[in-house]
Amino acid sequence: MATLTPNDNYIIEEYLEMNQGYVLNFSNSTFRNFVQSITNIDIDHGIYCELGTSKANRLREFLRIENNQIVSQLLENLGEYKEITSDRTTEFDLTNISARFKKIIEKLREKPDKEFHGIQDNFWILLHKDLVKETKELFSDRYYKQAISNGCILLESRVKNIHKSKKGIEKTGFALMMDAMSESGKGSIQFNELSSETERDEQRGYMHISAGVMSGIRNPNHHELDKIDKNRAIHFLFIISLLLFKLDEKI
Repeated sequence: MATLTPNDNYIIEEYLEMNQGYVLNFSNSTFRNFVQSITNIDIDHGIYCELGTSKANRLREFLRIENNQIVSQLLENLGEYKEITSDRTTEFDLTNISARFKKIIEKLREKPDKEFHGIQDNFWILLHKDLVKETKELFSDRYYKQAISNGCILLESRVKNIHKSKKGIEKTGFALMMDAMSESGKGSIQFNELSSETERDEQRGYMHISAGVMSGIRNPNHHELDKIDKNRAIHFLFIISLLLFKLDEKI
């Protein structure tokens, strides 16, 4: 999360002409391509559309989510783009606001992020959007245990709601996953028709993975989470994300 003040955001919005949903003279496609080329981030991804899908709203969410290094990199290039493409005949004097805009970039560069590893942190675009919403801010602040816990709660809640609505049964944790995803066909969640041993094996596999997340990761007595590092947290996030995507694909 970039360390921008409300005044910083005001200057950025004025300088980049964001007041009517635009960002400078970009079209949707040229803006997406510009951001992608500078940051290797797809600004059309759903995590940047929380405020709306206009270019300005996507940029606002980008500034809120991403860290100082990435934000300063993009702002610098947007500033250069404005200088190159600006109408030199305009009567509006941009000198003062341009200087303040550049000071914001300098401030972001001078204040290091808690942790930054460049574009390798953009694994978020591969994860389920609901998981990103529940975990990214905590993860970015290095609260890895809480981020993973939130992800497990999200998965459990999603399965619990499906199971209760279809079967009228309320269970939690390991027992919930084993009951809801049973390969016998009596559960509430099926990933296929269960018409062959191969399909039943697939069902059984995802049932055990989901149950394993509950007993091996979600379990509050599991002390591994107390010493979890960034890489292991990423591994857990991908497991949870896979299961969330599978739930979206259930029949």
